[in-house]
Amino acid sequence: MKRTEQERKERELKRSQKKVEVLGRKGAKAKSSVGECITDLAEIIFHDGTDVYNTEDDDRIVEFFMIMKDDQLEKDWDAILRKAIRKTGVKNKEPGFQKIKAIFDEI
Repeated sequence: MKRTEQERKERELKRSQKKVEVLGRKGAKAKSSVGECITDLAEIIFHDGTDVYNTEDDDRIVEFFMIMKDDQLEKDWDAILRKAIRKTGVKNKEPGFQKIKAIFDEI
């Protein structure tokens, strides 16, 4: 094996080790950003483009809210809920927000 091939393999090994370290640090980070929180919530909300449905029956939403209350500041909670509803693109935003907010307040 040529020296250049050995050096290339060593560089690739170092890159892969570095990538594992970086991903480990990112995974260890408990708090997520507000933007990530909004995106994650928008993905788990059931809707048909007009209204929000079945939010009270979904365990994923309840679990998400419990995590969100731990990770995010209280002053950001309403904004996260409103922006997640807006991100879904439903036409009736206020009734959807009220449904989500009612579940959130119960937790």
